[in-house]
Amino acid sequence: MRALVVEDVAIIRKILVHYLEPFGPVEMASDGMEALGKFCLAHAENKSYNLILLDIMLPKINGIQLLTKIRELEDEILVTDKRYEFDPVKILMVSSLSDEKALSTAIEKGCNGYITKPFDKDKIINEVEKTGIKLIPKK
Repeated sequence: MRALVVEDVAIIRKILVHYLEPFGPVEMASDGMEALGKFCLAHAENKSYNLILLDIMLPKINGIQLLTKIRELEDEILVTDKRYEFDPVKILMVSSLSDEKALSTAIEKGCNGYITKPFDKDKIINEVEKTGIKLIPKK
């Protein structure tokens, strides 16, 4: 599994990376623009992510806007770039908001799940596995 954690709060970003690192490489981004750049670079290098944990409240581009842009880019890539096939990335929104409107918008825009803060390792692992990703510890 290859993952990207997009979170503007450094300690939360580090905790999420710590939870996911046993299962494969994990990159970090602290804002929406940085994450968008990493997403595009990963596709250009044919190393797409399997999972993105995406905070809703981000600087520069918020999580819902980034989610929308990622899904649009994936659609474009599937239509225009026949060099390789890929599965759309699984995106789990992470937020302290338990706002029904934010949740329904995220689902409408194509997220695969929603994790509210506070969370623990088991909650993160369970939500990732609900997306269909098999978490196998790397050796």
